[in-house]
Amino acid sequence: MSTYQYNPLEDAEIRRCLRGVIPPHMSIKQASLTEDFGGIDAHWVVNQRVPLQVRVRRNRPPYAADIDVTFRTTEPAMMAAETYAPLAVFMWFVDGHVAAAKVVDVYRMFKHLDPPLATRFAQENGDGTGFHVVTIVELVAVRAILRQYDGQVWNTPILGGEMQLNRILDRYMKKSA
Repeated sequence: MSTYQYNPLEDAEIRRCLRGVIPPHMSIKQASLTEDFGGIDAHWVVNQRVPLQVRVRRNRPPYAADIDVTFRTTEPAMMAAETYAPLAVFMWFVDGHVAAAKVVDVYRMFKHLDPPLATRFAQENGDGTGFHVVTIVELVAVRAILRQYDGQVWNTPILGGEMQLNRILDRYMKKSA
């Protein structure tokens, strides 16, 4: 199993966690292999139309969810071309369960980060790929964290975060109709 494939228990935990983010009247499903073939960890679809990126981090230190998130060096170009999902959900697993998660407004982050994502230092993975780091403090400063999860409860850390999430979902539903 590759780093980007999840066993049935992890899939169930991802689905449980996502169900707390997406309004109950909207469906969520894992994208097909063809839809998912895009250099991300996992691609989901909300209400058959809205792309949703999912990144899983396994057995990191307890405080890891409060430090940073990362984006592959290939992803800023996708964001600039507006072909990247509008929402990214980062999940930190501890012993097979989601201990923390954050929902990021990708395009708000991309438009407001200083320095811009594409110009940041690229940390190498050692396999020919690399990533850019964005701190949680930066995401908070640009109001790009819409929801966060502590392993039991979702909350909205910014005023209007839920409304912003719903606007993004509605905009993509209308755009692709």
